[in-house]
Amino acid sequence: DHENAFLSNETLQWAEKMLNDAQEQGLHVLCAGHYNILTEGSRQQGTGFYVENGERFAELLKANSVPLYLSGHMHLREVYSEDNLTELLTEYLLAYPTGYNMLDVTEEQIRCLPRRVDVDAWAAEQGENDPVLLHYAAWQEEQLRSYSHSNVAYMAERNPLNRKQAKQAEDFFYAVMTAYWDGSLSARRTELEAMPGYDPFFRCAEGYAYGWWLKAVIETAVPELAGFTLAW
Repeated sequence: DHENAFLSNETLQWAEKMLNDAQEQGLHVLCAGHYNILTEGSRQQGTGFYVENGERFAELLKANSVPLYLSGHMHLREVYSEDNLTELLTEYLLAYPTGYNMLDVTEEQIRCLPRRVDVDAWAAEQGENDPVLLHYAAWQEEQLRSYSHSNVAYMAERNPLNRKQAKQAEDFFYAVMTAYWDGSLSARRTELEAMPGYDPFFRCAEGYAYGWWLKAVIETAVPELAGFTLAW
């Protein structure tokens, strides 16, 4: 019986055989799975993200020179590196603004490039007349601002802010989320932490998931979120 996500001994043996077969055939291997293996939560029981035998699997990938492991589960875009292995956590497509990662794979390297969904261009090419589709980027910005407002308003019911503080908290949340999804959060960390809405937001978010989540997003942001290159 398992209370957590797990990789069985049989699965690890199968993975090792597949990796050995790939090496014998001179093939490059990219690995993907739902659960994370390099994050702190994946290695600590009780976090809700723990993976039994996850560390053994990570060591197996490293030993076989697998450069990149793709995972999801946390609904975040994060990059973790350990020795010769990099893990890219891919985000979910319901976020504002919607983004995705493009992998450019050649014989020599793998390039990861963040991209935004360009619905505006697609709608114009298709001859669409829906104003939302034709101006999707502006619509998404409006949705994110509305989302920022509604989240702060909800949390402020229990942790009140005055009108000025609430607006500052909303602007802070909007700025962090925009930087997060466009990959500039690491470069802008100091600027964002100095915003007037930093303290009001986290005071308002005390006791809510957004409190620890947004702080974790800011603290763990790395330059590689703006893109990275791995050599084979």
